[in-house]
Amino acid sequence: MVERVYGDLLQWLRGFHNVVLHGNLTKAAQQMGINPSAISHHIKNLENEYQVTLFLREKNKLILTEAGKLLYQRTEELFDLLNATRSDLSPETESQQGKISISVPHSIAQNFLPALISRFHKQNPGTCFDLHGGSSKQIFEDVKRGESHFGIISQSRNFEFHNPEMDFLPLFGSRLQLIAPQGNPFGLSDECSLRDLGKTPYIALYPDYAVGLIVEDYAMRNHIQLNIIARAFSFNCLLDIVASGLGVAIIDTFSAQRTHTCETRSIIDELPMRHYIMITKKNRYIPPQTKAFRSFLLENCPPKNCLSLL
Repeated sequence: MVERVYGDLLQWLRGFHNVVLHGNLTKAAQQMGINPSAISHHIKNLENEYQVTLFLREKNKLILTEAGKLLYQRTEELFDLLNATRSDLSPETESQQGKISISVPHSIAQNFLPALISRFHKQNPGTCFDLHGGSSKQIFEDVKRGESHFGIISQSRNFEFHNPEMDFLPLFGSRLQLIAPQGNPFGLSDECSLRDLGKTPYIALYPDYAVGLIVEDYAMRNHIQLNIIARAFSFNCLLDIVASGLGVAIIDTFSAQRTHTCETRSIIDELPMRHYIMITKKNRYIPPQTKAFRSFLLENCPPKNCLSLL
């Protein structure tokens, strides 16, 4: 026999789920289009219903209790089941409509995805894209929390992920290339080593980003002192700084092909190749439109000048 279920229980669970995803009541309320007080009411109702405490407050942060972690896991399973049921009962003609939520590094978002998204959307006009960007650690957490249907991370020797909850699919490898301002104001040769840079002003990406980690780790292990005069938080920011004439930088080869405002130089150092990997959370429901785009992306891998790892 199925016990009585309150009609508002799903809405309470949805509010709780959004608080966990977004980290606070305000963002969860914005996502749901309701007041934060309503979200707080949802949490209290759930705690009364199950006679547990779901969150602890530490320095204005909400920390899930063990009961909260279990309930979040169960809500993921429940909403996945509801979404799968809706998909199974929907007409086949609607199978490739709806939101496609993915998390990718800035290099992918700015140099590889735009053309693919445009082509896919022309074929499937009922789709829309929700793109998240950031470091590989941020992307990993987005997918793990269920905020994105899948993600692409960059993996190097010192930047690896191992988690039994996740599936990993190697996509492609990209070598690194030096970019410099137009006119070669620093007198660089066509082929450079990191040691050749000497006192050349160097623009670095933060080590949270794989390229920054790869380059600085290699320099440290080989006792090379880079003349870092600025750090950038994204590919576009780094590109603008180099184009302004302030210094040189190192980025992915496939990204460097689109840097029309800068000149490129080959690097003779044996820098580790940057490996891009698709990640998904095991046993999670993936909407049909996302499955279709994921297959489309795989058909178009690797980007130009990259090595396939599929």
